[in-house]
Amino acid sequence: MYIAQNINLARGAKQILQEVSIVVQPGAFTAVLGPNGAGKSTLLKVLSGEIEAGSGNVMLNWKELGKYKAHELSLIRAVLPQSVQVNFPFTAREIVQLGRLPHREPRSKSLVIANKVMEDTNIMALADRKYIELSGGEQQRVQLARVIAQITREHKAGQPRFLLFDEPTSSLDIAQQHAMLHIAKELTQQEEIGVLAILHDMNLAAQYADEVLFMKNGKTVAQGKTAELMQEDVLRYTFSHPVQVLCNACCGKHHVMTMPLSKSHLLLKKHPLEHV
Repeated sequence: MYIAQNINLARGAKQILQEVSIVVQPGAFTAVLGPNGAGKSTLLKVLSGEIEAGSGNVMLNWKELGKYKAHELSLIRAVLPQSVQVNFPFTAREIVQLGRLPHREPRSKSLVIANKVMEDTNIMALADRKYIELSGGEQQRVQLARVIAQITREHKAGQPRFLLFDEPTSSLDIAQQHAMLHIAKELTQQEEIGVLAILHDMNLAAQYADEVLFMKNGKTVAQGKTAELMQEDVLRYTFSHPVQVLCNACCGKHHVMTMPLSKSHLLLKKHPLEHV
């Protein structure tokens, strides 16, 4: 279990995160949504250990995050940032194999696992191409395979594993967005991996996330089951924009329609859950 409790973080006089808490369960897909500047990516950096919070606690599998050695942490938690810079002429397969470095295994074994992950993520066609020559979307798919390879193990026994994604669909087309999140969802169901993803698209969150955390101005607006929180008042308040929430008859999931602004539109001024 991945737990952040009462996280506070300031940069100078600006409070970036204020008393934010989140729990990511093994086998669950948790999405974090909010407008630009809400503190979403900063929260992920605190969870990953990239930066330290001013106050609050981060626990991974009931152990303080800061007490893990880097090697121990790399075997149970992988992070996919918004972009990864590669300046060497590696092939896509070699990039995926880099994910196996923490396992300290023979190259022949890492090659077998890398090939399997690339097949599972449907990118074998990219295997022998130079990474730097790939499109942004193709590179993102290769990086997804890399982090999956990083936490892949032969047996399911052991500590729960987690994947942290920072806006993983930002450079992908519609088909690739769904393919990536479908893969992430399958990992939660088949491998009991816990997934935390920073997302901007409310409909992608509605379709794939089990749990959701809404953030605004560094604070929690609401968190809980996705099906229960895809409410018009919560979304309007979070994004400061009018929306209409419908039920998609095809899959039974919520569908969010953004509405044009009008002079008669009044944005919510109070926290939407104050009335619940």
